[in-house]
Amino acid sequence: MGWILFTLLVLVVLTVLTLAWWKIGDQWADGEHKRFGPKDADRQQPRVIPSDKPDDGAVVVKDR
Repeated sequence: MGWILFTLLVLVVLTVLTLAWWKIGDQWADGEHKRFGPKDADRQQPRVIPSDKPDDGAVVVKDR
């Protein structure tokens, strides 16, 4: 009986610590984005999708 309560306590504590860690990490990442701005990969750039057909070239999709 005691090991069941211990296991439940450990699971609850680990869940709370994980959620707190994620919240702290998210706040840190938001601060970094405000401080340095988004990376080039995060900016809006059109995607280029190569065609399977050799005569069609490439298709540019601007859906983002």
